[in-house]
Amino acid sequence: MSDLYNFVKKELDNRKRPLKWLADEIGMSRQGLKSALESKSVKMNILLDIADTLKVPVLDLLYTDSNISKAQNSIIDRESSEKFKEENKLLKKRISELEDQLRDKNMIVSLMTEKKDFMTNLVFYYIDTFLNNIDKIDKIDSLKADLEKAPIDYLDRKKVWEYINKRIKEKKKIE
Repeated sequence: MSDLYNFVKKELDNRKRPLKWLADEIGMSRQGLKSALESKSVKMNILLDIADTLKVPVLDLLYTDSNISKAQNSIIDRESSEKFKEENKLLKKRISELEDQLRDKNMIVSLMTEKKDFMTNLVFYYIDTFLNNIDKIDKIDSLKADLEKAPIDYLDRKKVWEYINKRIKEKKKIE
């Protein structure tokens, strides 16, 4: 006999009801119900009908089967529940720490972006000042040499060279 059959039989004995009564209540023959309870795979709708008729949680029917591992049954155990609560608490704390680190990193990225924009604008100002104070465009080589010495890591190189070329074209038109 299976654990499920024994559980249902015990519940029926406690209620002083025969297996035939349960079979009639769920619309099965006595022999059909007995075969279903003794088999290793019972359809979920039969389990739900049995649980509803006997007024027991369907989990009580599921956890009677010997195929369910002890690890799954231990979830119900109070000690395991406390361990899960403690682990959950630690994981929530770790998530909070990681969120704080992510906020810090986002702020650093933002500051680095602002620094790059600041440095790029500073170079633009230098270029404008230089170009406004030279009398001939051929002195542009000294500007390029100065920019090579600049802390260009913080600059948007493409933007700077596009700006220089744009300003040189404007200067040539004026001359």
